[in-house]
Amino acid sequence: HIVDPDVAVFGRKDFQQLRVIETMVQELDFPVSIVSIPIVRENDGLAMSSRNKLLSEGDRAAARVISESLGEVEKLVKGGVCIADILKDMVKHLITGAGGRVDYVEIVDANNLKPVSNVSNLECLVAVAVFFGKVRLIDNIILNPKKRTHEKSSSSSST
Repeated sequence: HIVDPDVAVFGRKDFQQLRVIETMVQELDFPVSIVSIPIVRENDGLAMSSRNKLLSEGDRAAARVISESLGEVEKLVKGGVCIADILKDMVKHLITGAGGRVDYVEIVDANNLKPVSNVSNLECLVAVAVFFGKVRLIDNIILNPKKRTHEKSSSSSST
């Protein structure tokens, strides 16, 4: 090993990558602490990404629906809707209605990334990948989040 870091910091925007790295560090017993940081969002709610600048003005405005649809999922779950297929269909409907092309909408157990059919009382990841024009954007939200000691919070960010 040329470098032996004590800490590695990963954003939650690519949550699947974060979980793979955490698992690898644990299983291979690397002496490094993985710190996850919240998704940083633009003023309009779009997850920050270098790809955002590739969006046309119209696509940029329409892409706000991604974070809005994730917020709607959170509201529905808090209101008692827990069937994953209903939640996924709602996200797809909102995104396609705004002109986006859905690559995927998945709801999985946030710990092992396995698909779930019901989100009640389970920490779940709702992950989306969407095209607006030729630009592919990803975003996610954690439902029923559990606080972990290796997470940082940010006042200008959101999960």
